[in-house]
Amino acid sequence: MEEDQETRLVSEHGLTLLHFAAINQDHGVDIYSHFYNLILDHEDVDGEEPIHYALRKGNYHFAEEMLRLRKAGEDNLLQFFVMHNNLDFAKLVFERDPDLINFVDIHRKSLLHLAAQYADRSMCEWLIGLNLAPDAKSERGSTPMHFAMRNRKHGADLASFFASKVPKFNKKNNLGQTPLHWALRYENLEAATRLLDLGCSIRIITKSMMNLLHFCAENNKLESAKLVNRWNGNLIRNSCQDGMTALHIAAKNGDVEFCEWLIASGVDVLKLDNQVNLFLVNSILDPNLKSQKDG
Repeated sequence: MEEDQETRLVSEHGLTLLHFAAINQDHGVDIYSHFYNLILDHEDVDGEEPIHYALRKGNYHFAEEMLRLRKAGEDNLLQFFVMHNNLDFAKLVFERDPDLINFVDIHRKSLLHLAAQYADRSMCEWLIGLNLAPDAKSERGSTPMHFAMRNRKHGADLASFFASKVPKFNKKNNLGQTPLHWALRYENLEAATRLLDLGCSIRIITKSMMNLLHFCAENNKLESAKLVNRWNGNLIRNSCQDGMTALHIAAKNGDVEFCEWLIASGVDVLKLDNQVNLFLVNSILDPNLKSQKDG
């Protein structure tokens, strides 16, 4: 059998040669160096990779080497296990190196920002228990609640969790966007609904007088727009600072489906913006929609 075939053998429990090397504290790294073509992130039947085996065995040097070789963007083992939502292993790393709890990435995101985006409530509770601030701000002024809105699996639950920790949880970041804006931007409709249930205003506007429906049109998020419209059917009539309606914005983006939905939902197709423009459908919409505009 060729050496390459040997190194790719997998046991009935999903174990590779690298899983066994991970628990070899004396020679594990040397084994990988010899069989350099081993798959770093192969999971066993329980979903554990060699890096998990190494850490459980206390083979920290091997685990750190695996992290370095993966080149997945994590700077340290605590960040890795937080982002992979593995609380037990995060605790093992913390016990070894408590100073890692103060890690922030190049965008000034703390481990709690990362947990909000990638993990669940238990991870966030643990990190807050270690004195990470639930209202900490990233480089652009975004809080963990903002990043929780990118978390499709746990975002709605985390919305409730962070709302209980931060009284004014729907604050704007430096771009004028609230967590509700982020939930709509990433079409996390369950999380957006939870925020609205928690009392977030559907009528919030930016400095340019852009409401949430305008925001959805600007970002081509039709499903989010439908949610906003269900909560407040009057926003479709509003114009932002340039006199543009959601229809102007959707037409400018060339989003035909969005334009069709806005027209069917009752937007004013004859409304002019500040440049005395209609909604620019002539060049992007089909003749049927154009005929609706013309009367």
